[in-house]
Amino acid sequence: MAADPRTNLELPGKGIYKSLEAARFRLRFKDYFHMKHLYMMMYEWMVEEGFGHGDIYKKRENEDFNETFYLTRETQHAGKEIWIWWRLKKDPGFSKFLQYQVDIDIHCVLLKDTEVVVNGQKFPTNWGDVEVFMNANLVMDPNEEWEKHAWLYHIMNYYRGRMIKPVI
Repeated sequence: MAADPRTNLELPGKGIYKSLEAARFRLRFKDYFHMKHLYMMMYEWMVEEGFGHGDIYKKRENEDFNETFYLTRETQHAGKEIWIWWRLKKDPGFSKFLQYQVDIDIHCVLLKDTEVVVNGQKFPTNWGDVEVFMNANLVMDPNEEWEKHAWLYHIMNYYRGRMIKPVI
């Protein structure tokens, strides 16, 4: 079996997975929305869930919240195109053997600034097509402590395949 190049799910030569996929989904919305508010709400929700800490305006200082890619491309006819990649990690707290990893990709196309009227008041907003891709994994032995240990290395595959994987 070949390993998935995005997540490196398979251990080399073992056939036993180092991580288990917990969820994979895609959301798509094409209508009026406010991109800045969407970004801030998603960031604050992930911080509330324990994937990082702190204020959104000090995001660059937040080592736990890893925004690996941000691209804005603008054309006259098609509007803006935005790509944002977040690669987040969180320790569950009850075990050093497990770690949560969440990959979030946000892609906006045809994004244009516009205004909407609500109760006679104009509000600035955006119109466009936004897609959010999410892939959540449960990683076993993220720091490779068992792989480097003298005798835990020999029972690691048994522990992953027979004890941990059926329970999860």
